[in-house]
Amino acid sequence: MSNRYAAMDINNIGVIAGDGGYDAGQIWRFENNTYIIIGSLSGLAGSRGPAMNRFGDMVATAFNPQSFLTSTRSFVFRDQSGIVDLFPGYPSSSVGDINDTGQIAAGAGNTTIRVETDGS
Repeated sequence: MSNRYAAMDINNIGVIAGDGGYDAGQIWRFENNTYIIIGSLSGLAGSRGPAMNRFGDMVATAFNPQSFLTSTRSFVFRDQSGIVDLFPGYPSSSVGDINDTGQIAAGAGNTTIRVETDGS
């Protein structure tokens, strides 16, 4: 049975980010004694490996929990814009972290990428 609430990160104001135990479920945020389910990208039911900055912006990797052979996709979640695919032009991507300035460390194909705050 999957642990549906695996904590993965905590920001400097005490908000916790987690996922569904890495094999199922979706990313979430625990804030003010409440779990907020963030979700995943359309067409990929699972999300895992969240990282979060002090503003609550989160990055994670979307996947298909029914088939680990399906390509993964990285996304960013911000309260004001919702879930956004970071690399829609790449067949596969993953994400590692987001800092307090909004820069994102990710990978697409065989390339390590720093995504700037403006999306470049």
